[in-house]
Amino acid sequence: MPGGNSAARLYHRGLAMKKLTFIAAMVLAVPAHADVKSFQGPGGRAIHKVTCQSDETECYQQAASVCGKSYQVMSSESHAGGIFADWIPGPVTWYSMNVRCGESDGRTAQFNERGAPYVPPRPFYMECSGNNWGVGCGGFR
Repeated sequence: MPGGNSAARLYHRGLAMKKLTFIAAMVLAVPAHADVKSFQGPGGRAIHKVTCQSDETECYQQAASVCGKSYQVMSSESHAGGIFADWIPGPVTWYSMNVRCGESDGRTAQFNERGAPYVPPRPFYMECSGNNWGVGCGGFR
């Protein structure tokens, strides 16, 4: 029955589009943010680890906020992470830099990439067929 098959495909495409729209909205709703953790360096001076998501300028702004205006970038890196956390590879780039407040030497953060790159999952396809007893769907990769 061709009409049933077509209707089932449209129904499942509609569900897939709703899921994609929801996921896209969640990704766009997560604002870029920066986090600062401070610790005592070997010379007794405070070192601040600034971590930010998606936008490295957030790291610079947060470092300037913590230190006043001037600071020295001691190290920096970037890596792939998830939307809400950076401990597993994901579609979001996370940046971090260690800074020490005081006179700057003029070096900026390089944010060299470290860790495992993000590899998106293979798409999942769903094939549906209709007959006199209903609609049957089976997924495959």
